[in-house]
Amino acid sequence: MKRKLPFSKELFDEFTEHELTEKGFTFKMKEAKKEFSNFVFFHQWWKSKNTESIISHDFVIATDKNLYLILDKDLTQESAVFYLREAGIPMTEIMQETRFLRPETDLNKTINASWIKRLDEGKVSITDIGPLEKELEFIGEHLNARYKASRKSEASDFWHIQAAE
Repeated sequence: MKRKLPFSKELFDEFTEHELTEKGFTFKMKEAKKEFSNFVFFHQWWKSKNTESIISHDFVIATDKNLYLILDKDLTQESAVFYLREAGIPMTEIMQETRFLRPETDLNKTINASWIKRLDEGKVSITDIGPLEKELEFIGEHLNARYKASRKSEASDFWHIQAAE
């Protein structure tokens, strides 16, 4: 029967580079991968044809590396939950003033009318600490802080993000 390695060994292998030689055991911590890019933070909302009330809304952080964080709340006000997407509204299409997006077009594939409004823009660094944790630092006018993002398992698409202490 094959013996399963203990969880601590799996973590050690993931976060270190190590080898056993005639001189002994050597190891060093792996460097965290850090990426820098520009970002645009915007609010998008939809209204049904049959009602004046908003039926859905998202807060979105789009980067010029084609990475989109779709948030359930305004990150400048409180912690949020997000999921990642690799495509979305191009940053150049997001204006300072509120912009209407017609239904069933390239920018709004839904059947509902939609609007977008840019809330902020600036620079962001994203550091992958591991498969379950990221550190994000935003330098913008309103979104100007360091955040920690985490998820419960690699199988989860949903991340919790909050201001770092």
